[in-house]
Amino acid sequence: MRKSHVDLYGEGDTSIPKTNFHPAFTVGNIKNVIPLILNQTDDHYASWVEFFNIHLYAHNVKDHIDEEAEKPSDVDNATWDRLDALVKQCIYSTISTDLAHTIMKPGASALDLWKCLQEIFINN
Repeated sequence: MRKSHVDLYGEGDTSIPKTNFHPAFTVGNIKNVIPLILNQTDDHYASWVEFFNIHLYAHNVKDHIDEEAEKPSDVDNATWDRLDALVKQCIYSTISTDLAHTIMKPGASALDLWKCLQEIFINN
């Protein structure tokens, strides 16, 4: 007996668990899409922010650094926390070690880190 498309992909079978796959989980090497390392001595902040915003928008996680961005309703809290950790990894991976040590706070969210960077580069 031939299985239908519905049976093959579990759409008609409730015994197969469905997973929420988010595009941000596909990010490989962040340095391929954000080619700058942000530091306090070079004047690359505006360019770094632009690269970062493009990347986050493309992967549907802009809400992690922008309080005005709408949070997706289909993302549960555990997934949102994992996505926030990914955004934090992207931030730490694209800034200098000195800058990372300056903004690093245990338990900080990606938004907290983003605001610290804004304070450093915009308010000075």
